[in-house]
Amino acid sequence: MKAMTDEDRAEVAERQMAAGGGCYMEAWSRVIPSEAFREEFGDAMEDAYERAEADPRFVKAEADWSACMAERGHALASRRDMLKYLHGDNPFGGEISEFQKRVQKAGGDFIDTNRDRLLEVWKRNR
Repeated sequence: MKAMTDEDRAEVAERQMAAGGGCYMEAWSRVIPSEAFREEFGDAMEDAYERAEADPRFVKAEADWSACMAERGHALASRRDMLKYLHGDNPFGGEISEFQKRVQKAGGDFIDTNRDRLLEVWKRNR
């Protein structure tokens, strides 16, 4: 088994989106406002987010979070940076983030490295 290529991952993402996104998109659709809601209230929500993020308490909490993450080896300035790292610029657009590529590669490398052991365990437990 080999790691998926960028083209393979894009094809999977495209199929998921074409199929309505499956369970993942169903769950998101329950917590993300509808397009009509965003059209009516999107600017007001963005203004509210910007005001909240400018609040000194929020700024301090974000800085504390970033420092905590840095202590653990993660150079992320904000939660938004983390979400972009994990999901890319548009999590619903089928883009594969660098993090997702690394996870896929690590999984493929693990399988490549341990193929014989994995097959042996699988055969014993069938």
